[in-house]
Amino acid sequence: MSRRWAGCSLALLAAGCIDFGTDTNAIGAISFDGIPYPAVVAGDTLRNEQGQVTALRATVRTGAGDSVPNAKVQFFTRDTTIQLTADGIVIGRASATGLARLFATVDGLQSITREIDVVKRPDSVFFVSAPDTMSVGAADTTNNSQPFVLRLINKASNNGIKGFLVRYTLEFRGAAIAPGDTTRILLVDDSGRPSALDTTDATGNAGRRVHVRVPALSGVTDSAVVRWRVSAGAYSSIQTEFRHVLRFRPR
Repeated sequence: MSRRWAGCSLALLAAGCIDFGTDTNAIGAISFDGIPYPAVVAGDTLRNEQGQVTALRATVRTGAGDSVPNAKVQFFTRDTTIQLTADGIVIGRASATGLARLFATVDGLQSITREIDVVKRPDSVFFVSAPDTMSVGAADTTNNSQPFVLRLINKASNNGIKGFLVRYTLEFRGAAIAPGDTTRILLVDDSGRPSALDTTDATGNAGRRVHVRVPALSGVTDSAVVRWRVSAGAYSSIQTEFRHVLRFRPR
């Protein structure tokens, strides 16, 4: 069967789009779009955010773009930090740490490479910063709190643990702020972009800031509750949910 390389959009490349063929009824592309979590603990099995052991997943399409649900996808790695089972389960090798690179194949097609971190088991989490107050002024662009930062570590090695998801939520005047509601207060990253999810970095840190919209809350004395949850429960018995009150004051 003849094949040709067809350029993919940036969005498709990010998902792992590879090689559309000229035969529109044959398998033409594979997208490696299913890594359940950014990290796996050494000596344990890769799980999703709810703690369930979850296989890798790839989407296969024909040259016409139709999905092929029963395609025989195989997953491979050239790294020794993980072991892969035939059904796409990832196991972190005992005592291994570092990067693991994976790719999927089907019918001679290979996806782009995806990466996960193989890390030590986290057993401690603590605050790096959790501000108590925030001054609110008339200029919308200046109304960002100091960051709410936690650090996830392995105490025996005293190393930060990379690749764990941290989800933040807000409550205001007794009610939870709905995801996507940016009318009054919202969570932002260090660049000021709306974001309620972070991933621990190489130092084990994750953080988000609170942004206040004006004039909706300008000149008021009020407070919000910031909650955040580390989805480490599948690998650890550490406390994973936290709550902190942030008080606003007029500037």
